[in-house]
Amino acid sequence: MDLSQIQIETKVEALTIVIKRSGKKQHEIAHLLNCSNSYLTKVLNYKTPLTKKFEENINQLFQRIDGSGQCIY
Repeated sequence: MDLSQIQIETKVEALTIVIKRSGKKQHEIAHLLNCSNSYLTKVLNYKTPLTKKFEENINQLFQRIDGSGQCIY
């Protein structure tokens, strides 16, 4: 499989990539998303479905990301 064939299919996958590339700890990303670290863990592990409000928080976080994958504060 060629890595260029990999496509992001869900917001959870995109969020996982953003967390990895940001260089920030998961609890720091949870703070930026206005949620607890345990809730974020449950979402990332597909134990809890995304709520509409949490999706809005993710979208707002994505809007603060520049091309390098770093959060713009």
